[in-house]
Amino acid sequence: MRRRAPWTLWRSITADFWRLLLLSATVLVTVIAFGAAIKPISDGLLSAGDLLRFIFYAIPPMLVYALPFAAGFAATIVYHRLAVDHEATAAYAGGISHRALVAPALASGLVLAVGMCLLNELLIPRFLYRMQTLITRDLASWVVQEINQGRSVNAGGMILIADSATRLRPEPGSGATDIIHLKRFAAIDLDRRAEPVTEVTSANGWIWLFPWADDSGTPDADGRTLPGERPQSRVFLRLENALGVREGGGLAAARDVVDLSWTVTNPFRDNPKFLNWRDLRDLPNHPERMSWLDIRRKDLAFCLAERRALTEIADALRTGGAAAFIDEQNRVVTLNAAGLTPEPTNPEAPHTISFTIVPLPSGQVRVTSEDPSGGAALSASAREGARLVSSLGTDRFNRAFDMRLELRAVTVSEPGGRASTQRPTYAFGGLRPSGSALQETLALSNADLIALGRQQTNPPPDAKTLYALDDLTRRTRRLENQVLSKIHDRFAVAASTLVITITGALAALAMSTRLPLTVYMFTFLPAVVAMVTISGGQQTTVNFGAPGLALLWGGVAGLLVYAGLLWRNLIRH
Repeated sequence: MRRRAPWTLWRSITADFWRLLLLSATVLVTVIAFGAAIKPISDGLLSAGDLLRFIFYAIPPMLVYALPFAAGFAATIVYHRLAVDHEATAAYAGGISHRALVAPALASGLVLAVGMCLLNELLIPRFLYRMQTLITRDLASWVVQEINQGRSVNAGGMILIADSATRLRPEPGSGATDIIHLKRFAAIDLDRRAEPVTEVTSANGWIWLFPWADDSGTPDADGRTLPGERPQSRVFLRLENALGVREGGGLAAARDVVDLSWTVTNPFRDNPKFLNWRDLRDLPNHPERMSWLDIRRKDLAFCLAERRALTEIADALRTGGAAAFIDEQNRVVTLNAAGLTPEPTNPEAPHTISFTIVPLPSGQVRVTSEDPSGGAALSASAREGARLVSSLGTDRFNRAFDMRLELRAVTVSEPGGRASTQRPTYAFGGLRPSGSALQETLALSNADLIALGRQQTNPPPDAKTLYALDDLTRRTRRLENQVLSKIHDRFAVAASTLVITITGALAALAMSTRLPLTVYMFTFLPAVVAMVTISGGQQTTVNFGAPGLALLWGGVAGLLVYAGLLWRNLIRH
């Protein structure tokens, strides 16, 4: 005869468990949420009106930390009461097995694990975003509050320091979203190694914030855009009576007005913790959705496009004696020469590539400029040498080709048949190659760009191309590690909730002669160890990749072994 399932006992245990779980989780998550609000309040980042909203938004994310321990506590107390009141003994005598007795804990743990998975997918990333936006609502508010709190601001690699900051209303039609007035101001420009390069000080400064040209928002995994979330923002800074100092060079300049501009990215869409599992899984296939990585992708794309364009120009000169450029007015500029000879890299201008132009057999280098419609042409002929200088600029947010032809001992023939003039030097600036190298290179995916960069061996890559390739490769690998660690971290925390619940029930049944809080310590301490290893394993995975998963899951595995030992001891006695 088949024994009936003990539904009455299961309902009683489950009801007690969830009642105690809700009570303990509510108290614990409220305390943790208040604790999370302490630092923003003390730093002046939260107003009194935003405090309750911040705590409300903090509740779902804090459940990740509260639920495992609350579940372990609830299971310990409920099953300890069963053991102390001899209900467990009566159940055994009635033919209910140990497995059947702990079935409610197993079922509840599974529900909690699935619930945490749904929280991570549906709620927690959104609520984390809301928490952050309460602290840093927009760039202007963030700059003002940081400056007035006496802290420096790192905005796109530029360190801003001032005595005070005041937010002003921009003039209608200016296009600016905000204006900030800064008193006793200093700006420090950092290089790629985060070392100071230039320092500019001023008694008064103004910051204009403009939306980036692409106002469509940042696409998500399905190509949708999030309204109101600009991927970047343009910053324009004007200083009055400014002094500029270059590192190691003393006083660089003293000017009445200094204008600077740069771009900052949206910090919320550029952090994997704000993404759900669907977006995280898709991110390694489209890592350029992270603005900070897309900037480095474009760095490498421009470097590779520049190499390809210069190679095409050299080949065209060597085989046909002519190469075409386009200037800033879309006029065609034609160079007639025999080839290009690379020059050594200038340490003071590492972002430029220079070539000596090989003259024609006649000993001259000729350059002509004419309209696309075939209008009047300006021609120049150099007798004592010429150079081609290529640069991509120093603003990595606004890359563009900037090629320059520098001629010496030049005979210039003006349009319209006017008489020729003799000049010691003449230059054609603001040029770009006429080919499609840039468009084709920018269209490549992140992985294809890295593969193309690794294939570039002839000619050997220059220093800036090598740096861009190495930087993009390292950042891509780190992003892949971040995604891997974040996905496994969420699964590991959900799995640990199930194991901690089972561990609490087994510890209570196996140690029924001890006080309940003492028994809970035998669940709490292993649970803490498991959470610490999950956190440490996540960071190790970010730094070293898949080997860190052994540590991340090691705590859960150890807790599972501990629960197995408790189970073995329980059924043996």
